[in-house]
Amino acid sequence: MVDFVKIELPKGMGAVLAKHPHLDFYTPVNEKTGECAPHREAKYRGLIFRIFVSGRVTVEGSLHKLRHGQHNGGNFPAWAVATTIEELACSFGFQPEHAILHTIEFGVNVPLPASATKLLRRAVLYSTAQFDKREFGGKGYYIEIVAEQYYFKLYNKAMHLASLGYRIPNELLRIEFKAVKMQVLRKTGIRTLADLLNPACLMHLGDLLAATFEKVVFAAVKVPPTLAAADRRLLYAGSHPNYWQDLVAHDSLLRKNRIRYRALTAQHVPDELALAATAGLTSQWDWLRTVPPPCPALTGRIGQFSSEVSRVAAAPTTATFHGIYPLYKELKPGAAVGLAGRRCQTCGRDITGQPASSKFCSEALYGKAAKRCRNTASNPRNNMRRAVQRTTQQAYLFDMVPHLHLPATVREFVLSGLSWQVQRA
Repeated sequence: MVDFVKIELPKGMGAVLAKHPHLDFYTPVNEKTGECAPHREAKYRGLIFRIFVSGRVTVEGSLHKLRHGQHNGGNFPAWAVATTIEELACSFGFQPEHAILHTIEFGVNVPLPASATKLLRRAVLYSTAQFDKREFGGKGYYIEIVAEQYYFKLYNKAMHLASLGYRIPNELLRIEFKAVKMQVLRKTGIRTLADLLNPACLMHLGDLLAATFEKVVFAAVKVPPTLAAADRRLLYAGSHPNYWQDLVAHDSLLRKNRIRYRALTAQHVPDELALAATAGLTSQWDWLRTVPPPCPALTGRIGQFSSEVSRVAAAPTTATFHGIYPLYKELKPGAAVGLAGRRCQTCGRDITGQPASSKFCSEALYGKAAKRCRNTASNPRNNMRRAVQRTTQQAYLFDMVPHLHLPATVREFVLSGLSWQVQRA
């Protein structure tokens, strides 16, 4: 659903953010000229906060990655978008209706019965433009249209995630729309971050995504020999982008041939992958928009701001900030954490769907990335245990164990290992 956003906050927020304990601002410097940038910036969990000399304040980054961690390959339904926005506003002391959107990227991951690359290789036209196609040595494939007010991109999401070390059980097509000028979203009624909590606005975004995908013309899977000669010629010629590019200067002819080409393919050579992508886009977006939250406490909160958000925004200079997900900071690792479910103790990804005993990301779901989460938590303990073992194995005049100064988090773990070694000896 909604992924990347760039928002502008009221000018007064610059002084508030500059004092935030989780934001360390610095001034970028051009290493060649020594020139300082006209702004200060700070990074926090993938977000970039910028405070300009003029007083302008912007925040940009992926809401999806902010909530789930390392990538946007999973589901990010409307209720999760809403709670992430509320938590972000609460953590940094602003009201979502005062956050003006300048850029928004939204999309959906559509399961396909076959590789998305097979479909994308046959994309020959978007409206009247050709796609920019790129491959990455077998590790990725995507096509993109760059328009004046937006970008439209399609790519093989399963291949992309596999290149990052994640295990994906099925083929995925990512359909993505990025509005770089908000005029293109004028009819959707979206202007501020608060509008993304409105179910009606999200429905309009889904309609726009589907309408944009409908403008893509795919080459025919095959050309039936039983068709009339003129129809066969059109299917053969229309399977190459250059045919359509030559017609760009003749708008009426291009439009006529495009309609005829679509009719021929739909009647005589239905494109199963394209039909699956179209149906999957609509059904997946509707599901993301309407699926209820896993926790009943979230019911009725979509589109509403908690009293905590209003309290922090009303008195930002005296509020106590705890960073993102402030409501869950004091809970024990692995416990049921209210609104957001359980989270990985290392990266913070939502692991509510994993078994109740899980404390970290599942390696079966996230591959090498999950293993890194486990290693990040276990390596300090293991390293400390080995260091203590090396110390105690040396010959000393007295027992060193009672005099070891260990962190409380590893004391029991290390000493239990030593006692096991003594018993074994």
